[in-house]
Amino acid sequence: MKSFLAGLLLLVVFTTSAANAQVPQLNDYRLVWLQDFRKMKSWTQIGVSANAIGRGNWIAHTPTHQDWFTFQDPTANGHPFSIDSRGRGLTVRVQKDGNDPNNWFGGFSGGLLSSMDDTGAGFAQQYGYFEVSMQTPPGPNTWPAFWLLDRDSTLNLSPTGAEIDVMESYGNWGTGPNQTPRGDPNNYAETWHLWGPDSASSENYAYQAEPGMTTGFHTYGVDIEPDTIIWYFDRKVVWSAPSYPEARRAMYIMVDLALGGGTYNNPTGTGYNWSFTANPSDLLVQYVAVWASPNSPNFSKLTSAKVAPAPHQN
Repeated sequence: MKSFLAGLLLLVVFTTSAANAQVPQLNDYRLVWLQDFRKMKSWTQIGVSANAIGRGNWIAHTPTHQDWFTFQDPTANGHPFSIDSRGRGLTVRVQKDGNDPNNWFGGFSGGLLSSMDDTGAGFAQQYGYFEVSMQTPPGPNTWPAFWLLDRDSTLNLSPTGAEIDVMESYGNWGTGPNQTPRGDPNNYAETWHLWGPDSASSENYAYQAEPGMTTGFHTYGVDIEPDTIIWYFDRKVVWSAPSYPEARRAMYIMVDLALGGGTYNNPTGTGYNWSFTANPSDLLVQYVAVWASPNSPNFSKLTSAKVAPAPHQN
């Protein structure tokens, strides 16, 4: 059966609304890719397969085949993806369900969505505004993220690559051995990376403290342009950095819930005590949306686009 999401991949002209009033330049951008999970009724409508983009829109692993966590293939409702019956959208779940065979993470596995596979099939875009609306989990050891990688390095067309972390937060933010003091997950980081051969890298980052990340939905966005990269929280600017050649390529999307990151919390402060992790722990996602800026090749392709409003937060 053709994925419900395929019908949501609309090439649409962005129209002005109160929702985008704080990002004035979006009035001149065009909404080109929208995954609105709130409109779905079943996890099968997400359109996710293990490793190849088929008739759906996502794969469940990194296309670089370098998963750093035990991300689970979608096998059943809630393992690891489900659609909330109350219309809140997608749930990405970390849980103990037998999918950590080496017990590297205390028996826990999680979920990842990537908009491109290792052949380049799927969605990637050069220049524009990328946004997610989500509510992050509150517990220790959780590690949700919304991030972008460049297509060329993933397809081995370049020895250097860009990673743009729109947001990543840690349930262990500011904790210590034995989870003392208690970590505060209402903090997150935004980062740019320049990856080179043999894992050489350059990077810069900023931190944001935003109370309410774990109790309500918020938007996290980034606008990538030829000269500047600008990060947003709830459509307000929180950080900017100069662009660089690798970030001027087409970028694809990943959203995931893993465990780790943040401060170590085992008794000696040398690793993670996975027993502190709530089973299950959930990341809630309302939508993922991408706008093409006038600099984007996708902008000029929209010659017969339908008009649609921007996503709204609930």
